[in-house]
Amino acid sequence: MLAFITMFLNSNAQWTSNTALNNAICDTTGDQATPKIASTSDGGCYIMWFDNRVANYPVYLQRLDAAGNKMFDKQGLLISSNAQNSFLQDFNIDVDASNNAVIVFTDKRNGAALNPFAYLISPSGAFLWGANGVSLTDSTSIVQGIPVVAATSDGNYVFAWVYSSAPNRLAIQKLNAAGVPQWNAGVPTKLRGTGTQNFNLMRLIKSDLGSVIMSWSVYTGNVTTTGDIKIFIQKFSPAGTNQWTSPQDTVQNIGKVAGISFIPYLFSDGNDGAGICWVDDRDFNNRQSVWVQRYNSAGAIQFPKNGSEGSTLSTNVHLLPTATYIQSTGETVMFWTEQSGVIVGGLYGQKFNSSGVAQWGGSGIEFKGLDNNQLSFLSAYSKDSNIVLSYSESIFGSG
Repeated sequence: MLAFITMFLNSNAQWTSNTALNNAICDTTGDQATPKIASTSDGGCYIMWFDNRVANYPVYLQRLDAAGNKMFDKQGLLISSNAQNSFLQDFNIDVDASNNAVIVFTDKRNGAALNPFAYLISPSGAFLWGANGVSLTDSTSIVQGIPVVAATSDGNYVFAWVYSSAPNRLAIQKLNAAGVPQWNAGVPTKLRGTGTQNFNLMRLIKSDLGSVIMSWSVYTGNVTTTGDIKIFIQKFSPAGTNQWTSPQDTVQNIGKVAGISFIPYLFSDGNDGAGICWVDDRDFNNRQSVWVQRYNSAGAIQFPKNGSEGSTLSTNVHLLPTATYIQSTGETVMFWTEQSGVIVGGLYGQKFNSSGVAQWGGSGIEFKGLDNNQLSFLSAYSKDSNIVLSYSESIFGSG
């Protein structure tokens, strides 16, 4: 069974039975921007966002129970009022086994350069790592951004972020439950490529025995113009050492991966392995297509090298993929938006068997036909043999 949730751009009060209305998480003055959500084991969730009710976009957090009741202040719990940059960077949130929210974001409290900071917030709203959280960097004068986090299976927390150097590196660090750094005597480990390779756009998920799996993009030149972007992946042990092929195994080593327009999507297979989907134009024909790959916990690829393609329909462009793994059947299902010329609103999907062979024909299945509405923020989830897909839809010609 496949269910779709369409989220139109309006809002209302908490969980409502009226399907024409949404639930307002925060409706105070100013701009509430770039929300993130993470589920709790009791059926509730945390929602985090940047808030411009006052200047400089402070960070706020809300917890909802399974019924949609707000557990913190009506307009959210203030996490940090430290000033952001002139533009907002991506940030991340996860939930541990005790339903604490671990969050990481950047701000300029250390000076002119953006630095990453981590907080652990209990279900009651207590600041478990102190009112100002934990500074992750050892180099406060270096710009560092786009942080991510994964709560591990052994009660720790692994963080990664971009360390702006020439070329860019990735910094990684693990904190224990008390917020104390565990790797490299407290100094973040900095991963680097070869020659002029830049590392960027990473994602993290937990794996077995306290390990994590991380994916990231690797490029030379300017990320917005280069045609040489590849995707790497690696599993790190609780001690921070590589567990898979060293140097890092490449998910896609052909190049022409979409750059900053889409960050490859990393997801768990529920068996301590990982799946990843992305966009590339490997044929150099100006037709972006969507691809997916799956790894078991030992690092062996389960699909063909460089991934399985969602659709071979050459007349359309395929964008914004998301995917989920169905444990009960061993299948992977990927969804994406379809575009033909200026018509952008199509929603398509493809199912793959355990070896990465497409099951829904060469072009996948159309779930929503092409129109002028803009689709975005696709997210797929599986439960038993069922799938839920949520997405935002901007209605053409309206607000």
